[in-house]
Parts: sequence; structure tokens; C-alpha cells
Amino acid sequence: MYNTDVLIDMDECAARMVSMLQNAVHSVYYSAFVCQLDLSLPGQPPGTTINTLTSQAADRGVRVHLLFNNSTQYGNKSLDELGADPRVQVRGVVGDGDIPFPFNKVFGETYSNHHQKFLMIDDSYMMVGGVGVDPSRRGWLVPNGESPPYYWHEVGVFTPCSPAMSAWVKTQWGGVFQPPPSPLVSSVGEHVTTLRLIDDAKTCIHMEAQLCISTGSTENQVLSRVVRRLARAYYATNDPFRFMLLVNTHQPDEHMVVSTITTVTLDWSVRMMFDSAEKMGVPASFLSERVFVGTLEHNNTHIKVHSNLIIQDGHTMIRSSSNLTDRSLSSHPCDNELGIVIRDDQVVSLTQQRLWQRYLDLPMDTFINPIQAHDLMCKQVGVVRAIENFQPHSRFTPTGVVDACMRVLHDLPYFGGKKFINWKSQ
Repeated sequence: MYNTDVLIDMDECAARMVSMLQNAVHSVYYSAFVCQLDLSLPGQPPGTTINTLTSQAADRGVRVHLLFNNSTQYGNKSLDELGADPRVQVRGVVGDGDIPFPFNKVFGETYSNHHQKFLMIDDSYMMVGGVGVDPSRRGWLVPNGESPPYYWHEVGVFTPCSPAMSAWVKTQWGGVFQPPPSPLVSSVGEHVTTLRLIDDAKTCIHMEAQLCISTGSTENQVLSRVVRRLARAYYATNDPFRFMLLVNTHQPDEHMVVSTITTVTLDWSVRMMFDSAEKMGVPASFLSERVFVGTLEHNNTHIKVHSNLIIQDGHTMIRSSSNLTDRSLSSHPCDNELGIVIRDDQVVSLTQQRLWQRYLDLPMDTFINPIQAHDLMCKQVGVVRAIENFQPHSRFTPTGVVDACMRVLHDLPYFGGKKFINWKSQ
């Protein structure tokens, strides 16, 4: 029986993908949002590609199935140009959410994307997250050669695969899209699970998110629930709860307009969190002692957070493809997502410690508690940098006007969570 294992950078993820594909005996099901089949995997010998690995598997009689995001706006090739081995079965997954002209010049042709990332081998074990292949996704603190260059932070989860999980994957391959079985989660189920983790947290919530759009007026209520948990800590006696969020201040792999919007919405979300806490009687001084919102940076170069996870008290964790937005966490998500819940004290505790050791530049055998981790982050130790409650627009426009504009923008369907998306495979 295989054990659950968490991989904390692209080199680890790529090495596990290679091992899984090389040891496949009967079947492979691979789902990717971004995958360049002929690109060498990070940290592997040149020529070690998804194409070579799946072709070698086909040589052994393995049935290989590839599920792909059909959009070409993120570097993917169309299905006709993909260049997969002819023995490999390929299906594109598409939603019916289209973006009209002229918005499609910035946001792309579609706002509904097959965003799931997983690799299932022999109906026996699965890797969730960390399976995308793209030139920008390199190992920890390896410059990716983009212009301007930046670094990449990734997390994957390797786990045994239950019969229910295997059946769900095959149902998707057959063109039927439905909620996944436990411990897998998505959309409303994932949102509810996330809120429960926050509510039940005793000592800390550690979150990492590629995007952060969460306020009292969004459908996802993640940061609002964090505020409620902080209020409990403020009015209680000896409640040690801390909240740590690592997020991107910009998106170097997106269009400049999209990157700017995500920067402003992060500012909006953080300010709404602080404003909400103030209305509940929680002073800013308490928040400054208990909340850290930051990003990752090395040698003045951005480390893109792509890990999308939440860890509760070092013993329960979700690793998901979902961003902290209504696109992913709403009753009508426009991205087809997949996450996995890990309830294993040893695995989750080790993962949290490895991440903190890496971010804070600590020796591998160092153990720190949430209060120590929070304090070190506030001191901006290692690659952690604080995001102040900045208001770059305030010099020109009153905050209330910006908030009103953000609510209007967020009501547009292109932000997601507003329209039911129908999915089909091609």
C-alpha cells in the first residue's frame, strides 16, 4: 500500500510523475490545465518529457488517457497540434462560458477552464497538483528564463487511490462531470470544507493562494470567516489563534490588465477584512499581532505562489487547484477544479514544517510552532515579505469609489461564480 506524500517543489513533483509513469502497468489518466508534451520536465535529464514517458508506457501495453484544457491562451496547443503519440487517447474538456469582443483580447476566448491537475496510475494511486508542464514552472529558486524572470512555488500530493476515486476519474473521461468522492473536493464542497477548517482551528490557519478575491460581498466567504475566527480569539481568554496568508501581489504570467486587476482586488480583499474586523470591535492592534498577509521574494525577484493550500493546526490540509475566488469557490464556479483533503497528523505536520523551514531559511531539523512562524514572517525572514494594507489608488480616488467599482466589476460574469457552466469532453 502506498502512503500519502506531499511534494513541495516542481523538481519533487516532476520526479514523482516520472516514477509513476515509468511504473504504470495497466492505465494512465492525466489531466492538465497547461502541458507542453515535448518540454523536458524540471530537474530531469533532457528529453524526459510527457510524450516520451507516455510513448514508453504505450510500448508496454499501458492504456494512456490525456484530459486537456482546450484553451490555447496559456501556451497549450490545440488538440490537432498537440503531437501526442497516436496510441495515446486525448480528449479536450470545454465549458460553455465565452468572452465577447473586445474583452477576449485581454481575458482570452473563454472564462471557463478545465483547471484540474491530476495523474492517476493503474487505478491505484494518484497525484493531485504539480503535474503541469510549462517553461515557467521550474524547481525551487531556479530562474525560469521568462522576461522578466521569476521563480515558481508548487505543491503536489501523492496518495493511494480508492475505487470511488478511480470510478470518478473514468466517469469524467466518459464526459459526465459530477462532484468528486472524498477525500477529493471541488466547488461548493471545497468551500464548505474550507470554512469548517477555519471555524474549528485551534492555533492557526496557514493559507497559500495564487489569487485572493474574498470579501463580504463575494460568494466565497473565506476571509469573512477568518475575521469571525479572529473575533472569537479577541473576545476569548488565552486563545492563541494566528492567521497567515501567502499570496501573489501580481501575476507575471498574465496580461498586464489582468495582473493589475488581481493586484487591486487583493488590496480590496485585505482592506475589507480589516474593515469587517473593526466593525466587530476587533482593533487593528490585535490584527497586527495575529494576522500576516505576505508574499514570497528572493533576491528582489518574485516567487509565484501556485500552491493553493490551507493547513489547519498542522494536522488537516487541502491542496487544491482552486484559487481564492468565486471562479473556483462558488455555487456556479467557472473553473473545473479539484482538491484533496489530507487528515494525517504526521504528513500534514511534516509538510507545514518543511514549508516554514524553506520560507524562513531554517535548518531542516528545526521545529517551530505557529506563534514562532507568525513572528518570523512579520520580521520578513528568509523569502517572506509582508504586504502592507496598501491603498495605491487612494492618492487619486476615494476608497469608497474604488470599493463600489470593484463590486460592479466583480458582478461581471468574467470574474466567475455567476453562471452555471456546462462541461463536455471532445
